[in-house]
Amino acid sequence: MLHFSFISTLYLLTLLDLGALAAPNVYHPLKFGLRSAHLHAAALDIQPHAEVHRRLSRGPTQSLEGETIQLPAPPSRPVGQPVLVAGSEPPVGSALPVTPTPTPVLVELPSAAAVKPVHPVDADRAVLIAPPLLLGKSSARVCVKAAPIPTITVAATPATSTQPSTTTTIAIISTITSPLAPPSITPIVAAYYADWTGDQLAPEAVDFDRFDWVDFAFAVPDSSFTLIFTEDDSETLLTRLVTAAHAKGKFVKLSVGGWTGSKHFSTAVSTSANRKTFVRNILQVYNQFSIDGIDIDWEYPGHMGQDGNIVSPTDSANFILFLNALRAALPAGAVITAATQAWPFAGPDGSPMSDVSAFAAVLDWILIMNYDVWGSSSIPGPNAPLSNACKNSTQPLANAVAAIKSWTAAGMPANQITLGLPSYGYISKSSATHLVSKRSLILANDDGGTEDGQISFSAIISQRALKLQDGAYVGAGGYKRNWDDCSSTPFLRSESAGQVITYDDPESIQLKGAFALKAGIRGVNMFDAHGDTASWELIDAARQGLGII
Repeated sequence: MLHFSFISTLYLLTLLDLGALAAPNVYHPLKFGLRSAHLHAAALDIQPHAEVHRRLSRGPTQSLEGETIQLPAPPSRPVGQPVLVAGSEPPVGSALPVTPTPTPVLVELPSAAAVKPVHPVDADRAVLIAPPLLLGKSSARVCVKAAPIPTITVAATPATSTQPSTTTTIAIISTITSPLAPPSITPIVAAYYADWTGDQLAPEAVDFDRFDWVDFAFAVPDSSFTLIFTEDDSETLLTRLVTAAHAKGKFVKLSVGGWTGSKHFSTAVSTSANRKTFVRNILQVYNQFSIDGIDIDWEYPGHMGQDGNIVSPTDSANFILFLNALRAALPAGAVITAATQAWPFAGPDGSPMSDVSAFAAVLDWILIMNYDVWGSSSIPGPNAPLSNACKNSTQPLANAVAAIKSWTAAGMPANQITLGLPSYGYISKSSATHLVSKRSLILANDDGGTEDGQISFSAIISQRALKLQDGAYVGAGGYKRNWDDCSSTPFLRSESAGQVITYDDPESIQLKGAFALKAGIRGVNMFDAHGDTASWELIDAARQGLGII
């Protein structure tokens, strides 16, 4: 278990007023993407996963309109002054737009940054070159190869970081007043277990004392609506995962679909006959592996996800018919969930539905995939923003706060929402000194090369761009840790290497957990388990924020 310091330093958490969660506004969609990556610096050559990972969303964006939120006055820090920790270089010569000062919400909470290492294996991993990771496989397990994975070259005298640990105390001022606000519940802590990571994280190594649910990713519907597994050992891994979970009194869902596994969803739910076939095939797998629930990861009903997907204006209407049929077929007590975008499912005209109560009636909960908001870019932005605190994003729905507001406004009770947390980040070949405040209207996160792409949190540590110092993670090997006030996430920067790493760490994950607790949502779900450290520092930070530990 992690140990956190309880320093009562006030920190400015850049959140929108949670009271606005009750607003009945209907918001418009945006899309966000994800991909694969590697680190590289002059003192250090950090590598991302050189294969395409799971989600790469692309699509048009519409702005949030008509939102009125009352916020406290901004802090006295001059507008545009970046937030830099000690030891980081000032923003000299940056051509990026100036980031406005975020509007703060003061809150009080113990720090997530003061994380004490528990297992010596983590320290060992920090001084060894990690073997190549397989996180780059796509979600349908179709492995798309990219550039070769480079090796890490650590300088004989790596840069010394004098960064202080960032202690975090937050206190969200307002509370949810929506009639959809849930009663007091014990939050769910969950994670995805990806079948392509079985050689790096054995099912038995998942610490089920920390998790309530684990989603096994993925089973993919083919053109005949049969579920297929695409790794040679997928079925063995699923069997072992279920056995390990049940031995601890915990539960496993099978996640169906994924970014590259969503091609045939539209056809599978389009007619009564197809729905019956699809449901029958899911039920067969459900019974075969003695699982406890089904997670539908359709990317996306009524919207194009991966190129080549089948999309129809009737997708969402057919989706609810399918879910009702699935509910009727599964045993009593079986859990059904859905992974979603940050806004409600698309209606016939492509706009978000204003009423998702029919989905709320059949689903146990949804998972909002609040990650992949930015991928690798020469003008990088945060992977998983907590909020749009600077209020200047062209994609104002691509953050946790706005997503909860959008879904609850459309009729999804807060206690049927879980928040997705990433255990990975992105490396960008960039000289940026702060994170970009405005996203591109069209996201195109191409495959990672030797100097950019997606990388797990544990790999950032093992490749020596992060190290523990005085109980907190700071930059190492030529990288300096910085904090982005607009999104409440950290980023690493190496001027000599020309690289920026956007990621989440225990501090930012604890803030998300604290937000989830205050918002009264069902819990959190991390993608994926293998990206955390051996001592589960990320998920423990989430549990700390949720008030579980």
